[in-house]
Amino acid sequence: MKKALLLALISFTSNQVISQVINIQVGTAISKLDWTVEDVPGQPSLNGVDESAYSEPILGLSAFIGVDYFDHKYYNLSTNIGYIQKGGQYTVDHVLYTSVKKAQLHYLSLNTSLDLKLPVTESISPFLSFGPRIDFLSSHEGEIIENLSGKNTGELDKLMYGCHLGAGAKYSLQKIQFGVRFDYYFNFTHIANYEWSRKHVTYGYGNGTLKDHTYSINLVVGYKL
Repeated sequence: MKKALLLALISFTSNQVISQVINIQVGTAISKLDWTVEDVPGQPSLNGVDESAYSEPILGLSAFIGVDYFDHKYYNLSTNIGYIQKGGQYTVDHVLYTSVKKAQLHYLSLNTSLDLKLPVTESISPFLSFGPRIDFLSSHEGEIIENLSGKNTGELDKLMYGCHLGAGAKYSLQKIQFGVRFDYYFNFTHIANYEWSRKHVTYGYGNGTLKDHTYSINLVVGYKL
């Protein structure tokens, strides 16, 4: 993981040398979890495990700093590093009240994308964006997350690989650039993959996977070099 972070920082630094726009993105992440589980291989859950738990979305922070480079009229490349929060929640109905349980995961995220621009005026350019992404798990909280983090059933994956698919628009002035972008985080790997063991039935967890569905909406401010 240290080598991956070092390579990421070297890549980010080298891109600054040829960058044409330095930008900051701040917004919100909308995320929910997809949890599948079996108490015994090949059989449905018998211990009251609700597979729809944590499927209600939560709002988290999305914040990145990045550089746009090789900037041309119809395309540019972009590399960004930052933070994104993933997770989910569910509501428990009690006799006299309701409570909400949350699971949260905090990631350092690095991505590079190709932005395909469709200029409508000299100042306004809608765009489509796609590219690879690596997420590094920095911390986590929540009952199901703690139980899957090595205490009972297995390890959370420290790295997640995927891509991000996005769209947005840029408004350019002489030196300042404003924009908004929407991204979907498509994953090639899961938050956790765990195998059944008889001693784990006590906890209600068996074979299964834990994965997320995450979107982000960010406002972007850039400065042209």
